[in-house]
Amino acid sequence: MDSETILQALRQHGYRVTRPRRAIALALAQARGWLRAEEVLARARDRCPGLGLVTVYRALALFTELGFARRVHLEDGCHGYAAAQPRQEPQAICRVCRAVVHISAADLRPLLRRAAAHSGYQIESLLVEFTGLCPRCQGGEDQGIRNQAAR
Repeated sequence: MDSETILQALRQHGYRVTRPRRAIALALAQARGWLRAEEVLARARDRCPGLGLVTVYRALALFTELGFARRVHLEDGCHGYAAAQPRQEPQAICRVCRAVVHISAADLRPLLRRAAAHSGYQIESLLVEFTGLCPRCQGGEDQGIRNQAAR
């Protein structure tokens, strides 16, 4: 999702488009993969020098709540953020280079039907996250780490 789409949707939901929110949306949208909040802050400060980490966390929480961003759960118990697609789709995340790829939910429909039948729930949304190595990083984690450092 690009930053203008995020900002337009904010307006449609009745939120103000402030300079910090604009900078955070742009930083998130321009990332090739997921970013930690501190990385969003560093990138957004180029456009909004007085920006603070608390404001970044608040904006990311709002963007996540409204579906513009997705939390990425990391192995160390922390999390990062990636720009979301308009529909919540499963995603695969490379643990080396941080690439995020959205996957068609169609393949998971049989699993959803079984889960609904087993639990009795009417399932309304889906959040699936796969972690592993992307095709580029499968050739060797050292290569992926070099690629990550180059970003």
